[in-house]
Formats: sequence, C-alpha cells, structure tokens
Amino acid sequence: MNRILKKTCIGLAAGLIVLAVLAALALWLVPTRMLTPIAQRYLARHDKELLGRHVTVGDLYLNPYKGDFAVHRLKIAEADDTTRFFGFNELSGQIRPGALLKKQIHLTRLYLDAMELTVIQNGESFNFDDIVQHFAADTLQADAPGNLPDTANTTEEKSPWRILLQDMSINQSRLAYIDSLLNSRWDLENITLHIPEIDLSHVNPDVGLELEFADGGTLQLAGAYKTSEQQYTADVTLQHFPLSHIKPYLQKAVNVSEVAGRLKVALHVEGSTADLMDCTVSGRADIAQLALTTPSEEPIMSLDTVGIVLQSLQPLRQTVTLDDIYIGGFTFPYELMADSTTNIDRWLVEAPDESPEKTPADAVADTAAPKGWQLTVNRFSFENGRVNYIDHTLTETFRTAARDIAITAEDIHPEAKNAVSFGMRIDRSGLLQGSWTGNIQDMSNMQLNARLTNLDLTMFSPYALAMFGNRLSAGQLSFKTTNTITNNQLLGENRLDIFAAEVGGKEPGTEPAYNIPLKTALYLLTDLRGNIGMDLPVRGDISSPTFSYRKILWRTFLNVLIKAVTSPAAILSNTIGLSGDQFNPAPLVPMQDTLTARQYRIVDRWAGILRQKPDLCLFITQKVNYNAYVASLREQDTNASDIPTPDAVHALMQRRDQQLRTYLSEKLQLQPSQFSCTSYPVDSLSTYAGDDVLEVSVLMQE
Repeated sequence: MNRILKKTCIGLAAGLIVLAVLAALALWLVPTRMLTPIAQRYLARHDKELLGRHVTVGDLYLNPYKGDFAVHRLKIAEADDTTRFFGFNELSGQIRPGALLKKQIHLTRLYLDAMELTVIQNGESFNFDDIVQHFAADTLQADAPGNLPDTANTTEEKSPWRILLQDMSINQSRLAYIDSLLNSRWDLENITLHIPEIDLSHVNPDVGLELEFADGGTLQLAGAYKTSEQQYTADVTLQHFPLSHIKPYLQKAVNVSEVAGRLKVALHVEGSTADLMDCTVSGRADIAQLALTTPSEEPIMSLDTVGIVLQSLQPLRQTVTLDDIYIGGFTFPYELMADSTTNIDRWLVEAPDESPEKTPADAVADTAAPKGWQLTVNRFSFENGRVNYIDHTLTETFRTAARDIAITAEDIHPEAKNAVSFGMRIDRSGLLQGSWTGNIQDMSNMQLNARLTNLDLTMFSPYALAMFGNRLSAGQLSFKTTNTITNNQLLGENRLDIFAAEVGGKEPGTEPAYNIPLKTALYLLTDLRGNIGMDLPVRGDISSPTFSYRKILWRTFLNVLIKAVTSPAAILSNTIGLSGDQFNPAPLVPMQDTLTARQYRIVDRWAGILRQKPDLCLFITQKVNYNAYVASLREQDTNASDIPTPDAVHALMQRRDQQLRTYLSEKLQLQPSQFSCTSYPVDSLSTYAGDDVLEVSVLMQE
C-alpha cells in the first residue's frame, strides 16, 4: 500500500488515542445530559472549520466519578458531504481521574467498535488529500515567523507526565482500499486488535493484531517492544490469502481475467527503532495452486507449489539470503502461430513507453551509483515442470511436450561462477540432461553441455514433410552438444546420431522448402550397422546481432545432406569403407563404339555398392561436350564432311546406353528397377560445356 496511506493509518490510530484522552478530560467537566446536544450543535457549525469535512456524532456519555466515557455513531463524510469516509459505532474507555493529580494519564480501557475507513487512490491523489492540506495550512500559519516562540536562552525539559495505556481493543472494524485507475478493491474485514499495555515512559508494550480479508484470508501480527533498549520483535502471519487480489496489477502487463491461488507468509522481524534499516527479517512464503487464465479461458500458466525460505534479510547491510527456493508443478503452453506470432504476444498488454530519455548526466550518475543488494540462494529446485509446444506454421501441426522438467542449483551468488543441472523428458521417450556453468551477470563466458537420448525420430515428421516432402516412419535420435563461450566467442561441438531411420517417399502435392532427396541422403549416410553419425560444429560471436545458433546448426545439417546426394562417393567411403577416388567419373570419347575396360570397372564398383545398399538405384549418364569435340576436329584439319552431326553423336550415345543395360542385367544380374542409363538429349549437346565423361551415381526412388 502507498506510503502516504500507511502514514495516514498510523496517524488515525494515534489520533484516536489522543482523541479519547482529550475527550475524557473535556467531557469530565460537562454534565452528561448536556454533552450530546452541545456537541451536535458545535459540530454542525464548525465541522468545516475544524476538519474541512462534514462531521456528525450520535450520543456522548461521561461518568466523571468513574472516569468512563463513550462516543457513539461518529461519521466523517467524503468531500461530497454525503458518502462515509471514516466512522465508528462506539469509542469508549475509562480513565483514572485520581492519576491526573499524580501527573499521570492512565487509560485502563480503550475500545473501538465497528470502525470503517475507506481510502480511495486515483493516480497520485487520495480521498484524504484535502484533510492533509487543511491541517498543513494551519501548520504553516502557526510556523510563520511572527508566531514562532522565543526559544533563546531556554533549555529543553522532559515532560514529567506519564502516559499509560492499557487494554486497548479494536473490534469488528473494516478498512477498504480502492484504486480507481486499476479498478481494484481490497477489503479488510473483521479487523481485531488487542494491545494489553503501552507505557510510553519505560514499560515494554506487547501488541496483538488480527485482520480478516473479505474474500478470505487472515493477517495476524504479534509484537513486543523494549523501550529501554529501543529493540522490537514482530511476527507477521498471513494465511490463505487469495491471489485474485493481484489481478488488477497483473492486468497492466498481461491480458488475464482470472487469477487463482493462495498465499501463505510467516515472517519474524527483529530490529531497533533507533535506525529502522537496522533489522533482520526471516521466515517463509508459500504459494499453492496458482493459475492464470485469459478472458477466452485460455490457460496462461499454472503452478502447484512455490516455497521460499528467507534465512535473512538485512536492509542496513543490503543482503538477502534465501535458504531454499522450490517451484513444483509448473505448466506453461507455448504456441507458434501461422503468422509467426506466439500465444505470448496475445497475452501481453502493450503499454506506452513513458520513461524519459537519459541525459549524459544521468549516464554518469548510473556509473557512479553505489553497489546494490547482495543476493545468495543456498538451494534452488524446480521439479515436475511441463511445457506444451505447438507449431502451427507447418502444413501439419507439430505437437510435443517437455515433461518432468527439473532444474537444481546450490550456493548461487550472482557475482560468482554458478553451476546448474537440468533434465527433462521430451515427447514419449526422449531424455535430456545437461549442465550450465557461468556467471549470470557475465554471459560472455560460460559452459553449456547437454545430451539428448532415445528420442523418437517420427515426432519430427511434420518438419520433414514441410522441409523435404517426406515423412519419417521410424528411427531413434540422440544428440550431444558441448559449448564453450570465451569473451563472446562460441566454440560449439555437436554430434547427431540417428539409428534405424526409415523415410517415406515424396508426398504428392507437397511443396517442400528444400529440393533435397531426404530419403537418399539419409540412406547414403547410414553405415553398415544402420546408424548415421553427423558432426555439426557451430562457431560465432554471440554478441553479434546476426548470430543465431539454431540457424547455423540447421545450415550445417543441410550441407551434410547436400554433400551426401551430390558427392555420394565421398559419403560412402566413410559409411561402408570404400575409397572415394575409385568412383570418379571415367573419361569418354564421343564417337567410341563400345565402352572401355576402365569404364566398365567404374560401373562394376558402383554396382557393388548395391549389394550393401540394396535400396539404392544406379544412375549412369553420358555427357558429351559437342562444341568442344567439333573444335578439336577442326584443329586437326578434319574435312567438314567428316565431322559428325549432333544426331550421329547422340545415336552412338544411345547405342552405348543399350550396351550398359545389357551388361547390368545379364552379367551383373541387376533388375531393371535397380539402374537407369541415360544420355544427354540431342538438343543439350550444344549447351553442355563440361568434360566428356561417363558419370555414375546412386539415388533412391523418392
């Protein structure tokens, strides 16, 4: 609550005590039967002069012999002179008349019943500002130079009066706080306060307070004060406080309609009134069943349990030590929409940036600012977390969940190196475990290691379909990453292992983002044991605005796939132990009648791959640079009539294709579905500018 509001409440409480004492003294001098009409007439004429507000009072009672007094049905109106601002049903008490002769004000009883106070805040203004200004004007007038007392040659004397207050009680009272801008209302109902005794001279008072909130929850306060030592202790207990009270404050940033949950707080405070900053606070706070919901009943987040154990908070030393922070049962949904926005974007409330621009003087002041609070967390644990992830940007919606999320850390110091361990289960079977080491105030130097095992490859089918046009029908995935960042320079080593992958054919009607034959690439990358291993290094400056770990990793992965289908010999040399040089294209003479022994050896080697990779298909292509061939003949002074036409060259190429088909089917016993022999079309002979070669490769029928 606002600091002004707190001071006002304290001032009202002190004012009630003084009012009771002065009323008892004044009323003692007036006959009881005359008090009520006199007071009513006086207030009717002078209430605005005294308080600036309309004031009414009911019955007044005084027994001058016993010192009993009572004021009934007091009401102070708002500035509109109608609505109640403050009032009570009864203020009564007893003062010992004989103690006055001994220079003692001894109240043996003070009782306040059904007190009501409504505080309304509208931005920076309150509904009692006019009262404060009314008394402030009187104070300024009294402090004018002509009205100041002559304090020269005077010495301060301590008052010989002793003030003893006993058996002070507040019963069934109510305090309401309304924030008009936020449309927020807090009601403290059934306020009960009992103070056994306060001796303002030297006795140590004890205080007891119990408040009940209108929507549930109680606040209890017990305190003791040692006057001689100026030391106090206080215990504050908040039970079953509904977190719905914070909804108006959350709505300034989040589009939330419902806030569920309960708060429990138990604090112990020890300190000195000589310096209010010299105190020590300890205790704990617990939140149960917190849940936030949007107006469309969309869940924002939920928490089963939050527990914070405060070991020590010392404002004078600016230190906070949390013995334990526990978060359990956290659930959060994250959705990526088709327009690349997220569900978080829908929840957030846009607020205008009202912060002023910093001047150079402000910048200097910031650098010269004193060191802030020091925080230490002995233990941190996050358990049983869950994040539901949905991606709507794909042709088919991708859904997965990170379950059993756990994060643990000990001896956390923001200015020192800290170690954090984490783990979670992804989808149905994947297990992710990792660790982070670094300083949270210096992210330019840190270490991050993680290992993902036994993840079902088929969960990525929506991505494979969108990127390559294929579905993933089987397989397991493991991923290991080691990242070291030194002065913002990242050295990342990543190892991707895929086991027993099965890829479906190209889906008809799809328009994949990449024209890469995924089925062929993964099949070529698979070793004799059915495994695929990829090293995916990542390098870069993490401070660069263009740096993206995900993009670098994805680009490296794509390059491996492209290399597999464009240079299969190099990939096969690693996966099945063959030499890549043995699979280079064989030179070709455009007008040769038959294939040479060297050319047949190249075909034999590629055909041998099919014995270990039976799902592959041989693709044999003859490439002839007709223009270069004609130019070489003319350099040899060949007659124009002897230069073969493109049709003649193409006819020989087709004859060699037939020779290859016969060789592959009859001698090598390959099925027609296992090979394809083609030549460049006759129209392409004049546009091809490469070497004359017989090129053999392998692909899968996608």
